[in-house]
Amino acid sequence: MSEDPGKGPGFVGWNELMTPNLDESLEFYSKVFGWTFDDWPMPDGMTYKVAMVDNKPVAGIMPRTPDVPADAPPMWTAYINVEDCDATLTTAVEGGATVLYPATDMEGIGRFAVIQDPHGAVIAFIKYKPNC
Repeated sequence: MSEDPGKGPGFVGWNELMTPNLDESLEFYSKVFGWTFDDWPMPDGMTYKVAMVDNKPVAGIMPRTPDVPADAPPMWTAYINVEDCDATLTTAVEGGATVLYPATDMEGIGRFAVIQDPHGAVIAFIKYKPNC
């Protein structure tokens, strides 16, 4: 989550890197930005790496998941804060978006979805739970 994930709708609340080379990515971003990393265990057994600056979470880094094609490049994803994940997804689809990842709950965090806009750009959005 960003320093203040409670910022209103339309603000970037989180950034996340999915990479096939987790260790190399952690080393690179540690050197470039001075990030340290905390381990956040995930329900599926994966460990999510949270980049920290001054003991504050600033981004996440995770290994490529099995549902992502092996030839897909590493990618950063911005998560935009929204008031209602499901309503935003409906509006996006009505506007011509393709759903890449349906609205899904993240335990203890909130609800998110990932879309591709009508021009091919990928973006995610999230509704944080209160006090997250």
